[in-house]
Amino acid sequence: MLGDVGSGWHQVTSELAYERSGPDRYLSAFGLLAAFVREERQRNEHQHREFGVTFDDTARAAVGRASAKLWTIRQLSLAVARSLERGAAPAVEAALVKDIGTLYEQEVVEVLRHVAGQEIDPGGPGLFERLLAEAVQTAPSFTLPRRHHRGAAQYRGQGPDRGRPMSAPSDADLVAEAVGEVLRARCPQDVVAAAERTGWAPELWAAVAAGGFPWVSVPEDAAGGVAVGGSVAEACAVLEQVGRYAAPLPVAETGLLGGWLLAAAGFEIPSGPVTTAATAGWSGTSSADTGEEGRRPASVSLRQENGDWVAAGSVARVPWAREAARIVLLADSPDGLQVVALDPGAARITPGTNLAAEPRDTVHLDDVPVGGAGGGEVAPAPDGVSHDALLLRGALSRAALIAGAAGRILDITVTYTGQRQQFGRPVARFQAVAAHLVRLAEQTETVRMAARVAAANTRAEPPFLDIAAAATVAGESAGLIAAARTRRPARWA
Repeated sequence: MLGDVGSGWHQVTSELAYERSGPDRYLSAFGLLAAFVREERQRNEHQHREFGVTFDDTARAAVGRASAKLWTIRQLSLAVARSLERGAAPAVEAALVKDIGTLYEQEVVEVLRHVAGQEIDPGGPGLFERLLAEAVQTAPSFTLPRRHHRGAAQYRGQGPDRGRPMSAPSDADLVAEAVGEVLRARCPQDVVAAAERTGWAPELWAAVAAGGFPWVSVPEDAAGGVAVGGSVAEACAVLEQVGRYAAPLPVAETGLLGGWLLAAAGFEIPSGPVTTAATAGWSGTSSADTGEEGRRPASVSLRQENGDWVAAGSVARVPWAREAARIVLLADSPDGLQVVALDPGAARITPGTNLAAEPRDTVHLDDVPVGGAGGGEVAPAPDGVSHDALLLRGALSRAALIAGAAGRILDITVTYTGQRQQFGRPVARFQAVAAHLVRLAEQTETVRMAARVAAANTRAEPPFLDIAAAATVAGESAGLIAAARTRRPARWA
């Protein structure tokens, strides 16, 4: 006899779960993707030598998206494996991973076939041609058993936070539960609607700030006495709840971004909201108007006048600049990169909004004195503080917000389709609707896992690959989830 008496069904379902979500879910397409990258690199290098042509942006974007999804599916597969090691039987989770992987196997073949623009030739001279021909013939079809549609559609359909379905509660889960309780009670639809009209929700900010949630991940020893410490993963757990309830607050800017800059520079952390925004593009940007390192000059600069610093420039799309207690920016100077903390009253602020009716203001610095008699503070950016690090943290924060919003959309849709009756039964039990809900669940779990892995792996230096994958997956999933969600009516819940 194998195993323990009375646990046969558990053993069988565990083995099936491992089979459904094993490494073949992402490794089956890896060889094709790797062959395409090698041949594309060789072709581009040849073109660059002969004609001065740079890399094909279309191919590069396609490879980036495919790599991000592969990386995320790998993390999902590993999560199922860890759950099995603990003795659990994650049958529904494994079925989701299998289906996500199956769709990926189909998608990557079609994407690479389109980008390469090659005819299918099993006898072609290149490895990519042969692998592509084989993949076209053997690409899998939808194989998620019908009985798993209902389970996947109901996937984590109860409670305020479906934080970690395949593991025991963590500190991040506990933080998420605490801030979720506050937002559930204090952030109904009318509060969000009022903030869209006025640009601010002071009572909601006061409630969230009373728990210290905006300053999670800011070191406790930071000046000001409001920082509460914690990890980046815990800060992103807070942001998931902020995204879940569409809370109109600069929580990411106050802690994970602006609070991080203030603490790193040794500045005091104010008790009010903080905001920041990128003043320079990514260092890997390649275009005719970039410098030697591939970066456009920063939009804010510092210079010395009579022994004091003077800031000049402008920054667009600064979240809630009009309500901030401090604006924190990175600025170039003759002495290198500087962290600048400004009183918003010293800047000229032009109000603006984004598509969600959230404040995105333009901050104009018209030769503003900083430090000394001019107020504000300036300090050299310490190790680990850079334009790229700020951009990566910003991308991580947006991925976490999208993950929370996706979870809320899934819950609302599952609740609605479970309550709506048609022909004497809930519409969620119809196969077409169930398949629609499965797609929502898959996209939600994909972006959630990508964001959480990136957050968990963020230490002093943000992990580029993890965050790039999370940002790519979140951006694409947001569009797919929004499109899928609008096909079914649902009330605010």
